Amino acid sequence: MGQPDGERHGRKTQSLNNAAEHHDSPKALGPNGPAGASKGLGWNNDRFVTISTTARNETKSPRNRRFCRTFYAALSRPLPILPQARHKGAMNQPSPPVILLAAGQSRRMGRDKRLLPIAGEALVRRSARLYLDLGLELLVVGRKGEAAPDSALAQALAGLPLRLLENPDPLTEQGTSACIGIAALTDISQGALLALADQPWLQAADITALIAAHRPHRITIPRHLGQRGNPVLLSPAALAALRDNGLPPRAYLDAHPDRIDWLDVDHKRYTDDLDTPDDLARWQGAATD
Repeated sequence: MGQPDGERHGRKTQSLNNAAEHHDSPKALGPNGPAGASKGLGWNNDRFVTISTTARNETKSPRNRRFCRTFYAALSRPLPILPQARHKGAMNQPSPPVILLAAGQSRRMGRDKRLLPIAGEALVRRSARLYLDLGLELLVVGRKGEAAPDSALAQALAGLPLRLLENPDPLTEQGTSACIGIAALTDISQGALLALADQPWLQAADITALIAAHRPHRITIPRHLGQRGNPVLLSPAALAALRDNGLPPRAYLDAHPDRIDWLDVDHKRYTDDLDTPDDLARWQGAATD
């Protein structure tokens, strides 16, 4: 994945601190979320874990792996979920669930890029709809406290049939957010897509092309001129190995390059994202051309 463990120029890794002492049991939610929660988000019996964390510099540090192992152990049991709505663009091909990583801090943008207006809607909502309109099950991983229905993220996603999960550490990297999403999957038989919430250039045809190119026992990653792109389609075997070994996805990909199929393309939609004000200006300029 194109820098799947943090924003492109690096980010401090966060990892477990005294996991055994701070690990709370997951809390099952009803179909409308926690007690007193308003309707509209498509709450599907999500579960939460609160974990105290401390900064570390090594992306693949043992403590970072402990973070992932804790979530896998806590959340990887089957979870009952409400039926997902099928959307107008539902595909007649494998339909892997999607984990949309949306817990980043938007430091280089200078404001919450997830809420930026893109073609009349928040960027994160546009990203979510891209996958939902293809009929794919969607899990969104936000920051601590953002599964509450009055959070800005929840409001931006209101009315969409998805599951909203929390990464308990507001400074953590994408790798641990991916672990949280993978742990919450109820069915890995078709693999899973790891997707970013800041790629407005992506089109439905890009997602269907990635899925069509996928071989069931392989990992499929798009690539443009040698640069890794997103989303990444993980195989069932990869997901099982991640859970069994407590690994963040990037560590697994780096250890098993022989299991990757590259989808080489002649465009930048898989590799372009919105990280900086210059990226936003580029998007706005392209949108008005």
